[in-house]
Amino acid sequence: MAWGNSPVGVDVEQVRPDTDVRKLAARFFAPEEESYVRAVPRESRDRFFEIWTGKESYLKYLGTGLKRDLRSFSVLSPQPGVRFLRQKLPDGCWLTLCTEEADMEVTALDLSRLVENKEKQGRASCTPL
Repeated sequence: MAWGNSPVGVDVEQVRPDTDVRKLAARFFAPEEESYVRAVPRESRDRFFEIWTGKESYLKYLGTGLKRDLRSFSVLSPQPGVRFLRQKLPDGCWLTLCTEEADMEVTALDLSRLVENKEKQGRASCTPL
């Protein structure tokens, strides 16, 4: 959950070992983002999800959804005034928040009961790609 005095976009993705990150980066990322993913092979999976959550949070911030071509913009070089807060969570998920606000504050909430219920229902603890 996120709120603020300006638009906010948030995305959380589970880092999945079976995701072909190089193939997806080549298909969906701007050239500088694809290069960033490929630059350090041992970090390519985390770098992919860092960018992917950035792209989804940015589109949610804009309110456009996935209608925009993902290769048409780079979250590594955001528009002036757009800010990203990226964090790898302890459960192996990437969270990215996108907003205009200069003073972003993230407050952790205890969602353990929600996570337990989702796991009982056979769902991942965060949204898979």
